[in-house]
This record gives sequence, C-alpha cells and structure tokens, in this order.
Amino acid sequence: MQSAELLTRPWIVHVAASTSAALCHISTRSFHLLQPALRPSPPSVRSRPLILFSSHITASASSTRNIGSMSISRGVGSSSGTAAAGLGGRFCRQQSPTCSSVSLLEGFQRNLRCQEHMRGRQPLGRFQGLGFTRVQSAGFSRRATNCMVIPLAAALGPTGNHPLAAAGTVKPLLTRKLTSFSFSSSSRSPKDLDSRRDLDSRRDGQQDGQRQGQGQGQGQQGQVRVQAGGEEGVEVESGIESGLESGLESGLESGLESGNESGTESGSEGGKGRGPGNGNGNGAVLAAGKVVEVELHEEAVQSYVTYAMSVIVGRALPDARDGLKPVHRRILYAMHELGLASSKPFRKSARVVGEVLGRFHPHGDTAVYDALVRMAQDFSLRAPLVHGHGNFGSVDADPAAAMRYTECRLQPLTEKMLLEDIRSDTVDYAPNFDASTNEPTVLPARVPVLLLNGSQGIAVGMATNIPPHNLSELVDALSAFIDNPSISTEDLMLICQGPDFPTGGVILGTSGMEEAYRTGRGSIVVRGRAYVEELGGGGAGSRGNRLGIVITELPYQTNKAALVEKIAELVNSKVVEGVSDIRDESDRSGMRVVVEVKRGATPMAVLASLYKHTQLQTRFNCNLEEEEEEEEEEEEEEEEEEEEGRRRRRRRRRRRRRRRRRRRRRRRRRREEEEEEEEEEEEEEEEEEEEEEEEEEEEEEEEEEEEEEEEEEEEEEEEALVNGEPKEMTLRDFFQVFLDFRCQVIERRTTFQLRKAEDRDHYVQGLLIGLGSLDRLVDILKAAATPADAAETLKQALGLSPIQADALLSTPLRRLTSLEVSKLEEEHARLKGDIADLQDLLASRKRVLQTVKREAMALKEEFGGPRRTRIEADGSAADLDPSDVIPNGTVLLNLSERGYVKRMAADTFSAQKRGTAGKSGGKLKADDAMARFVVCRTHDTVLFFSDRGVAYTMKGYQIPEGSRTAIGSPISQIVPLQDSERITSMLPVGNFSEEAYLVMMTRGGFIKRTALHAFSDTRKSGLIAIQLGEGDELAWVRRATAGDSLLVGSQSGNIVRFACDDDQLRQSGRTARGVRAMRLREGDTVAALEIVPGVASESKDGGPWVVMATRNGLGKRVPTTLFANQKRGGVGVKGIKGKVTI
Repeated sequence: MQSAELLTRPWIVHVAASTSAALCHISTRSFHLLQPALRPSPPSVRSRPLILFSSHITASASSTRNIGSMSISRGVGSSSGTAAAGLGGRFCRQQSPTCSSVSLLEGFQRNLRCQEHMRGRQPLGRFQGLGFTRVQSAGFSRRATNCMVIPLAAALGPTGNHPLAAAGTVKPLLTRKLTSFSFSSSSRSPKDLDSRRDLDSRRDGQQDGQRQGQGQGQGQQGQVRVQAGGEEGVEVESGIESGLESGLESGLESGLESGNESGTESGSEGGKGRGPGNGNGNGAVLAAGKVVEVELHEEAVQSYVTYAMSVIVGRALPDARDGLKPVHRRILYAMHELGLASSKPFRKSARVVGEVLGRFHPHGDTAVYDALVRMAQDFSLRAPLVHGHGNFGSVDADPAAAMRYTECRLQPLTEKMLLEDIRSDTVDYAPNFDASTNEPTVLPARVPVLLLNGSQGIAVGMATNIPPHNLSELVDALSAFIDNPSISTEDLMLICQGPDFPTGGVILGTSGMEEAYRTGRGSIVVRGRAYVEELGGGGAGSRGNRLGIVITELPYQTNKAALVEKIAELVNSKVVEGVSDIRDESDRSGMRVVVEVKRGATPMAVLASLYKHTQLQTRFNCNLEEEEEEEEEEEEEEEEEEEEGRRRRRRRRRRRRRRRRRRRRRRRRRREEEEEEEEEEEEEEEEEEEEEEEEEEEEEEEEEEEEEEEEEEEEEEEEALVNGEPKEMTLRDFFQVFLDFRCQVIERRTTFQLRKAEDRDHYVQGLLIGLGSLDRLVDILKAAATPADAAETLKQALGLSPIQADALLSTPLRRLTSLEVSKLEEEHARLKGDIADLQDLLASRKRVLQTVKREAMALKEEFGGPRRTRIEADGSAADLDPSDVIPNGTVLLNLSERGYVKRMAADTFSAQKRGTAGKSGGKLKADDAMARFVVCRTHDTVLFFSDRGVAYTMKGYQIPEGSRTAIGSPISQIVPLQDSERITSMLPVGNFSEEAYLVMMTRGGFIKRTALHAFSDTRKSGLIAIQLGEGDELAWVRRATAGDSLLVGSQSGNIVRFACDDDQLRQSGRTARGVRAMRLREGDTVAALEIVPGVASESKDGGPWVVMATRNGLGKRVPTTLFANQKRGGVGVKGIKGKVTI
C-alpha cells in the first residue's frame, strides 16, 4: 500500500493502560456524534485527525453503574482515565472488572503532562507547533469528556515517524508495509509486541467469526496503536477490533467487514464473521478508501422530500379511485384472503392484525387495529366496511376492547362494492415490503367510496378532510354524470344535495357546500339536532312541568361525553345561563341528552347559547383533493401556484412602495414645517416619528397577518391521491376520475372473462373434434406407444392444438356418450355468444358506461337508504344569537335592597284608580325593601353599578323571569359580585349613543360625567366606573344628554341645580374620581340626584316638577323653574324642611 493511499483511509486508535487498569465500555452511539464535526471536507491526503479522548472519572469502591451510554467498572480509590479513538474506531473493552486505580497513559502524563493540557489548566506548550486542538464533547456521559485532535500530517511528519519519537515517547513499528505505529511508555521490544500481536490476532479472529463481527478486544498495556486496512489483508494489532464495528446500538455498519469484495479482512486468518447489518460489507459507514462528499442542506432536503412522499403516498392520503388509505386497503384485502366473508363466522381481530402486519403493513399493530376499529364504527363511517363483534368504541370516545377480545368479518356491502372483481385481473399488483407476496395497489370499487365515507388525514405539508355522503344520492349523481358528462356542479348538487354525516345533524346554508364542490375547498356549518320538551312529573323527585332541551343528534365527530362536560363547565362559570341540570339518558335505543332549564329562563335562548359556546354547532372544513398522474396537469398546477406566488409578491411590493411614498411625504412635510416653524420642530418631529413608528408597526402587523392567512390557506389544503399525485378536485372531477377508473376496471374484467371464454371454447372445440372422429381417435390411441406419441399423432391427424390434444387424452370414457356430446355442443354455442357479447362490450364505450351505471344502481337498491343529515338552505341561523329567538317585548325589572332581582311581563300590572290599595310587586323578606323598579325591553342592555364603583352588564332576557309574587333571584347568582359588594343602581340602555352620558355621584358628594359608550363593551368580571376615595361609595347613576341640568339634594333639604355641560361638569374618563357636587354643612350628606331634561319646556304652572319627601312622610311638588341654574359646588337653596329621603 502506498503511503498516500494509507493516509486517506479511516484510522483506528486504541488505548491501553500501562498496568491492569479500570477501563470504559463506551458505545459507538456517543462517538458518532463527533464524526460529522471532525470529518475533513474536502478530504485531504494528510488531514486525517488523530483523536485522544479523556474521560475524567472519579472511581469509588468496586462497583459498576451506567452513566448515559458509558458503562464504567470501578476499582478502589480514585483515578482519571484516558481513552482514545479515531474516526470510525471503537473503544477497547475491559477484560478484568476488578483492578487497582491507575492512570491511563502514564507515559503521556509523566513526560507530556497530557491530562493537565486536556483539562485546559496549562498551555499546550511544546505541542503548539504540532497543531493540537482542544475539543469538548457532551455526548458520552454526564461528566465532561475532553479530547485532543492531532492533525495526522503533524503526527506522522514527512518521514512517517511521529515527531514525539525524539523525546523517547514514540517507537515506530515497521512491518512489510507501514500499517501501524505505537506510542509506548514501556520498554518492550518489537519482538515481544509481534508475539503478543500474533496471539491476540488469532484470538480476535475466532471471536469475530463466532460473534458475527462483534468481537471483543483486549487492550495492551501502555500503548496507543493506529492501524489501517490493506488490499490484501492486514495484521491485527493487540486490542484492536479490525474493521469498523457494525450493528451496534446506533444500527450503523461501522468498519471494514469480513468477506468484503474490496479485500479487507475483519479479524485474523480464521475471522470471517459478518456483522448484523446487511451481511455483505456494504455498511452505512464508508468502506475503505471511498468517501462521498455531500452538502448537508442538500442531503437534508432530499431526505425530507423522500420521507414526505412516503407519508403522503403510503400513509396519510387516500386514493381517489377506491377511497382507501394503504392500511385500510391492506386490512380489507387480508380479510378477503383469510376468507372472512359476511356469510362466514367471525374471527378474532388479532388474527387479522397479525395477517396484515406479517404480509403487507410493516408498521405498529396499534395503528392497524385502530384503522380496523374505525372501519367498524357506524358513527365514524357512513357505510361501515367491517362488521365488528364486541366493543368497538362509542360516540363518547370510549376506546375499543383489546384485539384479543373483539371479532370481525367483512360487511356485505364491502364484498360487493370493493372486492367483487378482485379475482378478475381488474387491478395491478405490487410486491409487498419483503417481496414475499403481492398486494393490490387499488381495489376495484363500484361506487365513489371516497365520497361515500369521506376521509381525513394529515400528511407532510398537506392534509385532507372530505365529508361522507349518501350512497343513493351518489349513485344517482353518478348516473346523471354518465348520461350527461357536461353536467354542471350546480345540477349535480340538485341530486347529491350535500354531505350526509353518520351522526345526522343539520347543515346550515349551502354556500359552503357550493364553494367546496366548485373549488375543492369550503366550510360547512353543522349543528346538532335538539328540541324543547316539557319534562313530565308526578314521580319521585318530580320537577313539575319544567322545560328541557333534548339533544338527539350531534355534529360529525363530536364527543358526547366531552360535550356534556363542557356544558356543565360553562354553566358553572356562568357563561351559559338558565340551566339547572344536565343528564345523559342515552341507551341502546338512541342518543338523548337532556339539558334542564330553570324556571323563568327561555329555553330557546339557552339553546342558542349552547350553539354559540359548545360543540353542538361546529364547522366542517372541506378540502377535496386527490392525486393526478399526468405531468401536464401537474405542470399546470405548478404554474398556477407560481403565478399566485408572483401575484402575492407583487402585492407585497406595492404595499412596500406605498409605505415608502407615505414616508417620503411625511419627511417632506417635516422639512416644510421645520422651515416655517423652527420653535415647534422638536415636538412635531417626535410626534410624527411616533406616528410613523405606530403606522409602520400597524403595517407590519397587517402584513404579518396577511402572510399568516396565506400560510394557513396553504396549510388547510386537503388532498387525496389519484395515481400517486395529490390534486385538489371539484365534485365533477371526483366523478370523472372514478368513472375513468371504473371503465378501466370493467374493460380489464371483460378482457379477463373473454380470455377465459376463448380458452374454454378452444378446449370444448377440441373435445368435439375428437368425439366426431371417435373411431379414428381409438385407432390412434391403440397404435401409440406413449401418451406423448399419441398427442403428437392427434395434433397432426386432426389438426389439434397441444391443449386440445391433452384434453382428449384426459377425457374419461363416460364423456364419450351422445348425451355428453350434446352438452358440449350446447356449451360451445353458449360460449360463442358470450365471446361475441364480450367483444362487443369491449368495442362499445357506451355499453361500458351502462355497465357502470347498472352495477351501481344494484348497490343502491340493496344498500341505499334515506339521508340522516338535514340541510337548511337558509344559513342565517348559523350565527344565531340568543336575541334572535327571543321577542323584544316590554318587561319590568325589580331590584330589592337585599339584592333580589326578577323580570316580569309588562301586563303583570294594570291601570287602577287613585287611592286604591294596588297590587303587591312581590314578596319581600322582613328586613328587605324595594330599591329599583324600571321598565325596559328584553333586548336592552341592563347596567348594574355596585357600591364599589364597578359596572356590570347583561341583556334584559338574561335576568330570570319571575311571577308577581315571587321573591326573585339573588343578583349574586347573575352578576359576579365580590364579598359584601351590593348593587346600588340599575339602568337599562337601548343603544349606546355617542351623545349620551352617565352622571355618577358618590355618598361623599363627588360627581362626574362620562360618555355612555365607554360601557358598551363591559367584561364579564365587570368594569371600573369611578375611582372612589376611602370610605366612599357609588350611590347614584343617571343618564343625561347635552342640555340637561342636574338637581342635587342634601338631607337638610338644600337643592343645587347646575348645567350638565363642559363649563360646570366637564366630561371625564371612566376611572376618574370626579369633582364636588355641592358644598355641605357640617353633619349634612348628599341625599338625591335627578336629571332635568333640557328638551322640556319649563313653565311655572306646567312643570317639569320636582317631587320631594321627608322621613316623616311629608312631600310636595315644586316646579323646576324655582331652582335656577347655579355654579357647581354651591350650598344651593332650601327646597323643603326636614330630612329628605328621596
């Protein structure tokens, strides 16, 4: 071997201890982590590195434990061990588990202070000229592992001897060819080394042969040796496993295996073992002398594309022809091969799973069983393909029983729809994963199964989500498409109305379906079916005539148990109001979930809330895609995608240009303003810069949102496979692809049947020819010496083919009767008619299409059924709000001092004469009194203000309804009040006008005016309405507009009136505290706040009037004209004597 060739091969480095030492077992998994970083690129003749590893390990009492991938045998005391290895090499293995503590490579440690340099505690000193490099790896164990990388060119020097040999540390070992050298601290002679080497070579060779390439080496004391393989075989050094070890934990074939055609040997003379890789020397790691350089990013891209295509074609996406993914197709074909017909007994599911795994599907058993289970679930597939016996799961997402318990067989529909023509050479077959048998690439479906059962799958960079449909409608649509190939999508939708989910439900609107069928993508709103029922009473625990919502159908793939749990959670968190109980009463007869409604609550409002906040209403995002084989269509799709990408890039460039133009205009304006007003320059620049930054941030956010939307649009694409290529398809495309495939199946089946008929007719004709010359036939048979001679004579004498001659020779004597001859003649006539019919079928495209139609109609007649999913053309109910189902009537709201509230109908009270006793407004507790009584409409927003200055909102219909005599419901059950917090004001708002204000006043006399629309979007937890001082509380809230005036009264009877405008009461923010309303004398407090409308015409006799009352029950009515407008904060004028209560 030439030295240049020698230096380009992988180098193996071995470390031995100077005495019997505690060494390390280190797997190649950790070592391979360093290979990519250390492999030179591009390769150079003298750039191979020599690597010295140092694992600093503290030893303890004699014990062994695993740390990461390193197994360490420990002796007594403590030591630092050093192990070394080269590229593709391996570490030595310990032979003596118990030994004394020593330090490896004592020669290096003593002469070169190697460990100190490796630990980085001292400079490299005399090694700097040799190009030493210090590297740290975290791949071996929890302990830090250091290594020195020595360039091989520097290590060998120009003459092949290591430069350190001058120090007496390195002693070259020269053989016939320079194959190894040694670093040694011992004084052993080369002769001793050669003897030891020969012994170790024979031992290692035997171990290599016995252990199939996984021999164990034993290190020699105090040596570091390097060896490379030669073309004719090399001598094996002590402790070196020649060749790179294969089939270890990393699964890589690492090394030069025995028996390799390149001539390298693994072991000594008798060691020709093979590693557990592929057994032919072609490992995953490079063979001797061969290095393939690739760019990392190119290899990553290529590997990822290969993986992606494997997932897309082999796992995630269904084939548009038979609607099946590979795992489903393999399960059905395996069951067919096992003879699990619908008329045969059930077989264990484990038997089917084992058959699929062993012959067709080299993946996990869980995936196969889950796919089998789903094909047996009537709530997952519109037409189940497998008949399951046992627990196959439920709509509550309960898991199926283990495969050892359940049994299965094929459904009758599956046999006739997918497997009827499988034996007639209708589809292509391909080798399975180990080429031991063949499997069909597609099943000969008779209807579009992909549309019948739908499909869902997530591949790499794409997904599919196709809804199921009704079998009868699909067959009718297919027939219409056959009769009129140019039929439009709209006309097809008149026949195939839309998805038909196995769980039923209601589809709201047709716009999403039309878009999905026309473009391949669309969103369908699906709602569960529910109705309001009066719950019966009379039994134990009867709840009277309370109403309830009964749910009988759910949207597709909705978990019933999760839905019930979600409703309970929403009721507890008060997102859904008016629910008192929820029960799941489902049984074998069907689904029944009862949501019991509280008395006074509107059931339709509760149902609307359930539609809005739960999975009782969902969206099914359809994407109808499949795979196309033709390159032209694929190129067209790529061009369209590129064109769309170019349009997006142009839009982005236009947006950037517009932003740049706006920036230039702003800069131009700034320069002009700087020239005109130098004093305001800095302020304007800062403001404009802030505005510019805000605008740029907004524009960037908008651009990011647009890009995210575009990415989401791309990611949401659903795909199916047509001949191996993903393609997005419309409804017409689905029928066209299936029809083309079905016609091909019928043509292949007809060809197969024609071939069999012709072969049979040829056979029958031979029999008829022989029987027509029976005497001659007997003479030939008598004269023939052997059957072969007889067959040859028959062919020549009667003009028969070899098949016909063999048929005559094998015909029994009983078939020579006249009756048998007549039967053969009848069969021949029938076969001639069949052959003519089959030939005509192959020649007529029209007859092929009619055959497709006839066979599909037969399936419809036997297995068709009505729709389960109802379609409502008006999709306006999809965004149904509770207010949409509740009439906007007038109601009365009553709030007591103790916080009991109720809603009553407006006709609860009728007009009466003055002086009558009146009607009771409701029962009150002994220490309670009526606080607020207002009139509003059910759709109005009711604002509740607490004494702590917090505002809460709810709709009028959300307040529980009660009878006139009812106490009402605690407000704390409706509004999330804090401890000891109470409502002091209740204000209904029909619309949040921009011109309306809220005037708030506290017990301490602080007042403020805030815009009403500031409370239009109030959080569920409330919104701060006013900032309160210590000991103060919010007491009055009134609605006012511009031009109104305010009347503020004190307990002493003083009243101050001032205008509600910016001069007297400036508008303030929502969280402001406010200003003083009036000046109070000592001991006096604020007692009332009222609004004097500005639109009212004031007169001395006609009002408006102010009604005042005292605690003693005295009251009077005074015209507002008697109270002139004053400045806010005054003492006011006397309005009434005594302490005012109202």
